[in-house]
Amino acid sequence: MRIAIVDDIQDVRSRMAALIEEFANQHHLHYQLDSYASGEKFLERFEAHSYDIIFLDIYMDGISGTETAEKIREMDYYVLLIFLTTSREHMGDAFSCHAFDYLEKPADAEKVARCLQDALKVIPNKEQYFSFPFENMEVRLAYSDVVCLYADNHCTKVYDKAGKEYRPRMYYSALSSQLTHDKRFLQVSRGILCNMDHILELTKKDCTLVGDLTVPITLRNATQLKQKWRDYEFTKIRRGTGGGNRP
Repeated sequence: MRIAIVDDIQDVRSRMAALIEEFANQHHLHYQLDSYASGEKFLERFEAHSYDIIFLDIYMDGISGTETAEKIREMDYYVLLIFLTTSREHMGDAFSCHAFDYLEKPADAEKVARCLQDALKVIPNKEQYFSFPFENMEVRLAYSDVVCLYADNHCTKVYDKAGKEYRPRMYYSALSSQLTHDKRFLQVSRGILCNMDHILELTKKDCTLVGDLTVPITLRNATQLKQKWRDYEFTKIRRGTGGGNRP
């Protein structure tokens, strides 16, 4: 995810950068961040599709935020603009530039996190990564490559779509917390989290996944789990993003 901050106050840029870093660390997001002290400096380097999100101050010396936004929209209609402001006086002008959202300064962690969470829902095809320590190294798996997390006795197993099994020295709760906010992951039983993109079949007792992997499910929740999987597959088909794992 590529982010720019455009604000003529250094303290604001620094605070926003820290809050974005905090959110990214909590959600294990890979991101690139650039900061600019003016609209002019930003526009000198801006190219279409170079950013996913731009945090843009409305009130700046020189070219204003709304003028900067108008020039951005001449080149890039899809980048998400999030305005930073101390007043709502010019918000009408800002939203005429098809702004995604706005934050009143000083921004706090909760509001920045809400903005970024909303943005992630609409930014297309932006892969997120799941990370954990394993055999003296840091493993990073794309969410799409994670098949299943399985708490087995005193260890947690992580399976990827290449068929590899990892046994990181981390509790299941710490590992699963990285993934549960993503709608593709379904907890089929206590201590078992599955990627619905890789489910082949759900029965009353088991969940069969790619890579010849079968895990038990909670019997009393079998009907509900199967309905959630079907709903997810149907949503994928409607969006044209796949589906059809079910036999």
